[in-house]
Amino acid sequence: MALAGRLSSKQQQRIGVVLAHIEQHLDGNLTLTGLADVAGCSRWQLQRAFAELNIALASYVRQRRLSRATWLLVHSEQRQIDIAKACGFESDIQFHRVFKQYLQMTPGAYRRRGVWQDDWPALAFTDLNQCWLPSAARSQAETGPWPLAIADGGFSAAAAR
Repeated sequence: MALAGRLSSKQQQRIGVVLAHIEQHLDGNLTLTGLADVAGCSRWQLQRAFAELNIALASYVRQRRLSRATWLLVHSEQRQIDIAKACGFESDIQFHRVFKQYLQMTPGAYRRRGVWQDDWPALAFTDLNQCWLPSAARSQAETGPWPLAIADGGFSAAAAR
């Protein structure tokens, strides 16, 4: 499905800039106002552009944070509180609550399971097929799906399943 066809080129550019910023700053305070400033538009314009793709921006940010957290839980020895902070959660309590809400298990249980599955791959825009899609540009076995890379004139978050 060519979702990008629903967007003007200006909206596509704004979303691409915002997606890159989100991936590079998952550990920070990503607010709607701040993301709109990055995109050079109003909050309303940014929300409308994401709505055209049937994506709630806040949910997308939360899911990307959880995706990074799940990868770190399986592929690192970091403490859960450190992972929570590295993924932009305000506290260990918030991290546990959101994690359990989305994954129906605790971070500790996920880590013990030992298998990473990216249920929320990053969105990517490619000039080749002019559509928004989960990107499968590179292996995550060593580095995970971060940070976002710019390749082939488009954005590629390299989130393979």
